[in-house]
Amino acid sequence: MPYVIGVDGGGTKTLGIIADIQGNLLKATKRDSSNYLQVGIDKARENLLSILDELAASQNIDKNRVESVCLGLAGAGRQEDRETITQALRFGGLMTRLQIVPDFLIGLAAGTLSEPGIIVISGTGSVVFGINKAGETKRTGGWGHILADEGAAYQFGQEALKAVMRAYDKRGPKTKLTKKILTALNLKHQDNLVKWSLSENGGLSKPVVAELAPLVFEAYNEGDKVAEKIIDLACRGVAQMVKATVKGLKMKNDTFKIVLSGGTFSHQPVYVEKLKPRLAKVAPHAEVVLPKYEPVIGAILLAMKDCGINVTPEILSNIEQSWTKVIS
Repeated sequence: MPYVIGVDGGGTKTLGIIADIQGNLLKATKRDSSNYLQVGIDKARENLLSILDELAASQNIDKNRVESVCLGLAGAGRQEDRETITQALRFGGLMTRLQIVPDFLIGLAAGTLSEPGIIVISGTGSVVFGINKAGETKRTGGWGHILADEGAAYQFGQEALKAVMRAYDKRGPKTKLTKKILTALNLKHQDNLVKWSLSENGGLSKPVVAELAPLVFEAYNEGDKVAEKIIDLACRGVAQMVKATVKGLKMKNDTFKIVLSGGTFSHQPVYVEKLKPRLAKVAPHAEVVLPKYEPVIGAILLAMKDCGINVTPEILSNIEQSWTKVIS
């Protein structure tokens, strides 16, 4: 029985699944980060090879007898990064058929079932990536919180902090965000935010700032106009990234899916609803959807495609039925 392996390797954890070519998910396993830009190439290789060995052993085969492996990895956005990872894995003894792609590509495959389309990822950071009918690709944004990350959780947190200080200076309107942020950070006064913002466990930490994003939506749901403006700013930034992607790929008159992926979208439905009208203006024939499958399933689908397997409704049904079993 031929097998394929799909891996979703992020900045905090790496999830791998082995499946047969009928789409039956057989075994899942996790390791720490496989982003070599964060943990170094040796640790990334160790984590990835360990996953492949464990998954293959679960079916009593060697990892090099797996038909195809697709690794969707954070830190693999550039060709030179993918070459570095490939060389490291080959040096580590991996000889099987191998695809290494950016993590946003497996997210797109999970949302469109490997068809042309655009994915917008909004987690701690953000990125937009598209593939047109000709197979041409374009990436927009995703350059980190200093240079980009429009519409991401970090931007929500950063704009909320700025709004609090503007209100304190009386150069901006009062906002419910002041009390919410001070409470969340266990601070007594706005003045304390200055020292906090310069600490490594505070404002200098990207994840810590991003964790403030839900407070913006809490305030919005309570009628806060400042929070509403922050959400609108994020929607405008995302729409601009999508517009640039659509234009670059000449997709304005095409019918395709725009997949909204990442925790900010999945946890904040109001964000999705506010964004949809803006996306309709830049891609009038596109359907805006949330992904039906997790990114690791996108890696499975790409591995199957690499083997020349046509993903049928039966295969998708098998994936859905076996998902809970391997993840629980």
